[in-house]
Amino acid sequence: MQALVDFVAAARSLPDDPRRGTFTVNISPVQGDQEQPSAEPGLDPTDYMQGEALLALLRQTTDRPNVLRAVLEHSAAHRDFLTRAASALNLAVYEAAVADLERLVATDAAESAFQSLLAANPWMFGSEYARLLPNRTITVRQQQDFLLTRTADDRLELVEIKTALGGDPLFAYDKAHDVFYQKADLTRVIAQVQNYIADVDGTRDLVLRKFTIDAYKVTARIVIGRDGDEKQMEALKRTNAHLHRIEIITFDGLVRIARRVLAHLGGRGDAPTSAS
Repeated sequence: MQALVDFVAAARSLPDDPRRGTFTVNISPVQGDQEQPSAEPGLDPTDYMQGEALLALLRQTTDRPNVLRAVLEHSAAHRDFLTRAASALNLAVYEAAVADLERLVATDAAESAFQSLLAANPWMFGSEYARLLPNRTITVRQQQDFLLTRTADDRLELVEIKTALGGDPLFAYDKAHDVFYQKADLTRVIAQVQNYIADVDGTRDLVLRKFTIDAYKVTARIVIGRDGDEKQMEALKRTNAHLHRIEIITFDGLVRIARRVLAHLGGRGDAPTSAS
């Protein structure tokens, strides 16, 4: 960002000239920034939102040259100004994104609304994921909502997004047997994801050749419904304990993950690795 400010300052110092042309301004590399960025962005929120912070700053100054001049002068006098400004902008953007997520949950929004928000803010899935893959179709028959790699072992994970179901419980109660069992919406999505996993398992070699992704024992996460009462949450824990390569979290759990990431960025706690 500082290099860009130096460039803009140099560009503004050029004489006014009605002729069109190309000017080259040599800017020294930023010290200590020799590593080239990865072609596939990671999910570290601090890195992910730097571009958004810079865009927000530029939008503020597009039609207000005096603001840009003040920013340039202040950044010249205080070299850490842009770093602090970017941090503040990042937190503001994160807060707005989490508020949007909470609003979508509260209003029982459609799947597409959740997918759009999470595609723009994949950091809300949590720090246990390293990157979001741009290609969502790695098999011939199936398209997944999100494909991510895990931070710990780079293993591929599928994430299937449903809806909050209007707050309806995920489990029904069988009084005769004193047991909670999965309702239709949850049963369907589990079967759907099991089919995804089987499909990826059956085409592992093809996926490796075509996308250079090792889909060995791919896992999956389902986001659906709300927490419900204590008995509903206990039934969900029991179900997760007996599922193979699949984890179910509620949208309330997803909000908790996003809130903890936000707290970590603000220096108020550690980034989460689960919805609990």
